[in-house]
Amino acid sequence: MGLAALGDRLIDLTVPGSEVPGHKANRKSDTLDSTPGAGDRNKYVRNDRTPTMLYAVAFILLSQDRPEPDWLPVLDAPKQLSHSLTIAPPANPGPKLVIKGRVLMADKSPAAGVTLYFHHTDARGIYPRPSGADPRKWDYWHGTLRGWLRTDAQGLYELRTTRPAPYPGNSDPAHIHVYGLVPGSRTGVYFSDIVFQGDTLLTKAYWDRVRRNGLETYPGVQLSRGEDGVMSGSRVFTLPRKESDTLVLLPQSPPRLLFSQ
Repeated sequence: MGLAALGDRLIDLTVPGSEVPGHKANRKSDTLDSTPGAGDRNKYVRNDRTPTMLYAVAFILLSQDRPEPDWLPVLDAPKQLSHSLTIAPPANPGPKLVIKGRVLMADKSPAAGVTLYFHHTDARGIYPRPSGADPRKWDYWHGTLRGWLRTDAQGLYELRTTRPAPYPGNSDPAHIHVYGLVPGSRTGVYFSDIVFQGDTLLTKAYWDRVRRNGLETYPGVQLSRGEDGVMSGSRVFTLPRKESDTLVLLPQSPPRLLFSQ
C-alpha cells in the first residue's frame, strides 16, 4: 500500500486543535514558479502535544505527491468564465448560500478580469473527495466543492454554493478558502477566508493568527435568510499593492485527514 493510500485509511493523525495542510501563511515570498513541486516544500510547525513519531508520519503521508503552493489551482481556471459560479451541492450539503461582492485594486478601483478560485467543506466539515481521485491532482486535496469565476468590468462576483461547517474538532471556524489571480500574472494571491459573523469559533485568537499571517481581518460576513431559505451575504476583496506582497501559505501544525470518498 502506498503512503497516499495508507493516508486515506487514517481518520485523524493529530490531537484536537491541529489544522489542515496549506491554509496558514507565515511569510512573504518572491514570485513563484507555477509548476507543482516548485518553491519551498510544505513545512509543519510541530504541535508540542503531538508525539514526534505521529508528527513525522503525518508529514510524510500528507506531503506525498502533494502539489503546491495551494494557490496553484487558480492557474487551472477554464478560459471561458463568467462573474458567477455555482458549486453543485455535495452528498452532505449545508444550507444554500450566496456570497456576492467586489474585488478592488489597492487604490480601491474595481479589479476587472480577476480570477477567483474557491473551495470549502461540506456540512460535516470534510472536503468530499471524488472516488479514485489522484493525489497529484487538486480535487484529491481540495475536494469537489470548488470552482472558478472571473470578475466583470466592475470587479463584481457572485458565488452560489452551500454553507460549509467547521472542521471536525472545531479547530477553525466554518470558512471558504479564496485565491485570486490578476490578468497577466502567474502568481496567485491569497485572501483571508470567508467566515461568518456569529460563529463562536471566531475568537480573538483566530483573528490574531490571521493578522500575524499578514492577511486582512474583517468582522466576518453577515448572513441573512431570504424567503426561499437561501442564506446570503457580501464580501469585498482588496488586492495587494504589488505581486511581491503575495503570501505563500505554510501550515503551522501537523494536518488532519479531512476527506471522504
